[in-house]
Parts: sequence; C-alpha cells; structure tokens
Amino acid sequence: MPTLLELNHRLESLKAPDAKLSRGNINRVLSENQGAAHEDILDTLEIGKLEREKLALIVEVLKHPEFARLVEEGHLTFGMVKPRREEAVRTPGSDEENTERLIAAIKPPLQVLIRQDFFWPREIMENFYDHLRPLAEGTVFERVVRDMSSRAVTALILFSPEGDAIQEWRDQIGPTGADPKEPGETLRHRFGAGIENNGTHGSDSVENVKQDFTFLKEVLEKLL
Repeated sequence: MPTLLELNHRLESLKAPDAKLSRGNINRVLSENQGAAHEDILDTLEIGKLEREKLALIVEVLKHPEFARLVEEGHLTFGMVKPRREEAVRTPGSDEENTERLIAAIKPPLQVLIRQDFFWPREIMENFYDHLRPLAEGTVFERVVRDMSSRAVTALILFSPEGDAIQEWRDQIGPTGADPKEPGETLRHRFGAGIENNGTHGSDSVENVKQDFTFLKEVLEKLL
C-alpha cells in the first residue's frame, strides 16, 4: 500500500487541462440542466481521464488508514466553500473569484492539503444536513438542501501540524450566524451573505469530521 505522503505527491503532480470539474463549469452545466437527473449532468460534464484519476486518488486518500489516524489525532478536518459566493456582502466579485480569495485567506497553522470542486446530489445533501430537519418545520432544511445541491461547492481537506485542525478552522470561519454587515474578520464575516449563506462549512468534532469525509467519499465515488 502506498503511504499517504506518496498519494498526496501523486495528487499534486496531476494537472488536468481544461478541467470540467471547476466551479464555473459546474455552475454553468447545473444552470443549463435544472431538474435533470444526476447521471445526465455527469454525462454533460464529460469528466476527463486525468480528472477521474485525481478523484480516484482522493478517494484512496480518504480510505487510507494513516488518514484515519490523523483524523483521530486532530490533525485533519473537513472544510467546504459553499455556493453563491458572488453574493458575499463585503467582497464584490464572482463566485469563482471569491472562492479563491476565501481559500487564500486561510491562515497557518492550517494547510490546504487537497481541494476539489464538485456538486452534491440532493440525496446526499439531505443526509448531510439531516440535523436541520426540525428547524421551522423543515423549511430551513428544504432551502439549505436545495441551495447546496443546485450549485458548485469546493471541498477542503485541511491539515494542522499542531493537532488542533478542527478548532483552528472553526475559529477562522467564525460563528454560524456571523453578520457580514457587522465588524469582524472571520471568513464568514468577510465572505458570507447571512446565516443561510454564510460562506463556509466546518466540522465541529472528530465524529463529525469522520462523517463528513464519508459523505465526501460517497459523492466522489458517484463522479467516478
């Protein structure tokens, strides 16, 4: 079995030209195929050989025993740049531009080991946000699931050598209800558009990190 470091080096060496799985291209295809089945959207994206190889390597990383150990020790966490970053209150720009600005604003000790643009099938999003079902008789749940499965997102696998990846990422993104119209320098203040479009997701415990990586693996396997 290759080591986790070897897998990561292989990932870093993969440069897919004209990547179909970019936020801009995914958003265009989803917009042009509203209501289409997941399989039809995948056919439209026409994911290339190198992109599939990259997705397969990410899945291999997520399954690696060393990866699981690093999660348990607090060195890894899951982050996500949510859709519609063009709506950011304090940062004018396109969805793609503000996604790059947000990722560039991540501070040490956190390091972005892996990033991948993709889109969530609705059935996976329903499980991902199951904890929101009781809120306002399900209306919040329905809006969040609809919005999150209708546009591109960017998954981030974040590493901290200090073993504090979960709390460090939570501190950097800020509170769930961060108001971008008020003072604050967290990522949600700078790149959010309110509580239901707050820019980023961050797992809040080791158990939730494990669960979120399971959801990520499931959706990437669907893209293969």
